[in-house]
Amino acid sequence: MDIKSIFSRLKKLALREVEISRRRPLYLFCMLIAPVFFSFMFVDVMEEGAPNEIPAAVVDDDDSQVSRTLLRTLDAMQETNLTVKYKNFSDAKDALRKGEVFAIVHVPHGLSEKALTQRTPTIYFYTNDAYFLAGSFLFKNMKVLGELSGLAITKATLSAKGLDEDRIMGLIQPITVESHPLNNPSLNYSIYLTNIFIPAILLLIVFIATCYSIGLEWKRGTQKKWFKESGENVVIALTGKLLPQTAVYMLMFAFMDVYLYKINGFPIACSLLRLLGIQLLVTLASQAFSAAIFGILAGQMRLAMSVASLLGVLSISLCGFTFPVMAMPKIMEAISWLLPLRHYYLIYVNQVLDGYSIIYVWKSFAVLVAILGLPLLFIKVYEKAFNEVNYQA
Repeated sequence: MDIKSIFSRLKKLALREVEISRRRPLYLFCMLIAPVFFSFMFVDVMEEGAPNEIPAAVVDDDDSQVSRTLLRTLDAMQETNLTVKYKNFSDAKDALRKGEVFAIVHVPHGLSEKALTQRTPTIYFYTNDAYFLAGSFLFKNMKVLGELSGLAITKATLSAKGLDEDRIMGLIQPITVESHPLNNPSLNYSIYLTNIFIPAILLLIVFIATCYSIGLEWKRGTQKKWFKESGENVVIALTGKLLPQTAVYMLMFAFMDVYLYKINGFPIACSLLRLLGIQLLVTLASQAFSAAIFGILAGQMRLAMSVASLLGVLSISLCGFTFPVMAMPKIMEAISWLLPLRHYYLIYVNQVLDGYSIIYVWKSFAVLVAILGLPLLFIKVYEKAFNEVNYQA
């Protein structure tokens, strides 16, 4: 088969796929409308960058000038909002259980007296870590408050003993820590989460839609006609069918990139053209991965879609942006290396956030290129399925 014939068949198959897609609005909705919707939704939800004014309850049994000063300091912190003051701990605990507040600050009776007489006063903090992010932010602020209040009391005591300011600071803070968060200095959760979660949703759609579009031929009983139009060449058949979808996905990626990095001003350390090239590679790898899944389960459209959905959702957990892969069990770490999203995440951090040399993630590029060849392992299975396997519900 010469080059001209190959391109002619690819064109014919691509136009055939466009016609099939045009007749199925739900098909186009999943590939066009859903990614746009998720892009707007996630950016809007994460607009503030991080949770602010998280409600917390106060039980101030001491009710002294010292306790009121401490609570005003805590309330002034950006993430904390001391919304309600309860007279007893039981009422505050009920509010925590109902989800009305995410933490309780309990100042026991005698706090100020113990502080002034250096008898180690205690402040009690309770956080609801079922809401992990809210609980973590509030606990951090409460811990800072506890440390600052202890240092303030120590400073006042040393000052009363006649020590000068420099001597006091040398005693209570002998080492000064300077924090320099790289590439996301504002610690904006939207920059970290949105930039990877939106592509993850799109790649999940790629997984499912690829299995669906291939399986649809068996469901409609047109797989033999499709195979014949490809010149009975599995590679041409799959390439011609998936090329129009690739174009749609790249259009969606281009929209996401412009919306995130140009309109919303998210930081990017590489060019948009390079990022689109990376996204093209991971899209092709995801389509190849899904085509390989269908090759293993040829003719079983629903099972193939279920497996693709499962692996697509798992890849969000295993890619490493919410929990470090190296801290996972070794078997899960090994599985993560088989998933395209894991390698997209590593390349995204290297190129978009850090702007480092591409040499640091050459392994991820190599794996994505290797995944492109996965369907070739199942050519014989596909050939048999085209000619012998019928649709299985």
